[in-house]
Order: sequence, then structure tokens, then C-alpha cells
Amino acid sequence: MTTPKITAPSVEEVKRRILKDETIQLRVTAVQKEKIVANAKGLHLSTTDYLIKCHEVVSEKLEEK
Repeated sequence: MTTPKITAPSVEEVKRRILKDETIQLRVTAVQKEKIVANAKGLHLSTTDYLIKCHEVVSEKLEEK
């Protein structure tokens, strides 16, 4: 009998999960929601991580101006 391999999340993953204790509610159309969720899934990200990455990219672009 083989023992199943248990993989532990990385330290970064644990910290990322622990620090998420705030909620933001967004009002979007059904089409916008579908696009956001589809884009996140296409990049293998959660919707939260996708929106955070989008925010980071936009912030960087605004700082360049």
C-alpha cells in the first residue's frame, strides 16, 4: 500500500490566505461578472486574485504618468 502524498501550501500562499479578512462588494452587470470570472479562470486565478492583480497593474500605470 502506498501512502498518499500530501502537499502543503507554500508560505506565501498561507500568508495570502490569512491576510484576506476584508470584503469589498462590487455592483456589476451579469455580463461584466461573466467576463471577470472567465478571465480569472483563464489565468488560473481566483476572482479575488484576478481583481487584485488588475488593481496592481492599473496602479503601476497611473504612477508612471
